[in-house]
Amino acid sequence: MEIFPTDPNVSKEPEKVLKKEKSKRTGKKSSQSDATGFFAVLSEKECEVLEKNLQETLDEILDSGNAFVRSPTERNLRRYKESIKKFLMLLEKRLYRIKDSYDIREKKVRLNQVAEIVDQRLKEIAEKLMENERSTLNFAAKIDEINGLLLDLYR
Repeated sequence: MEIFPTDPNVSKEPEKVLKKEKSKRTGKKSSQSDATGFFAVLSEKECEVLEKNLQETLDEILDSGNAFVRSPTERNLRRYKESIKKFLMLLEKRLYRIKDSYDIREKKVRLNQVAEIVDQRLKEIAEKLMENERSTLNFAAKIDEINGLLLDLYR
C-alpha cells in the first residue's frame, strides 16, 4: 500500500507502513492446577466463614437457652427456636460443602434425625410452657439435652 502526501515539501517516495512487532508474552498461561488452587482457596475461605457463623449461632443458642431457663416466657422460647432454626440451616449449608470422602446422604439423614429430635423437644418445652408448668429444672434439662444434641451434630 502506498500513501502519497499532498504537501509539496514532502518527497513523493512511498512511505513504508510500519508493522507492529509481536512482543513475546512473559506471563504464564493459567494451568488447571492454578485454577484448582484458586477454587481450593475460595472453598477454604467459605468454610472458614461458615464455621465462624456456626460458632456465633451456637453461642446465640446457648445465650437464648440460658435466658429461657432464667425466664421461661414465650418471647424467650421464640428467640431460642429461631436461633436453633438458623443453626440448622447453616449446618445444612455446611453439609453440602463436605469433601467427596464423606457420604453426603448419610450426613443428611443424620441431620434430619437430629432436627426431628430437636423439634420434638422444642414442642415438649412449648407444651410445658403453655400448661403453666414453670419448673426451671425441667426446662434446664430439656435445654441441656438440645444443646448436647446440637454440639454432637456440630462436631
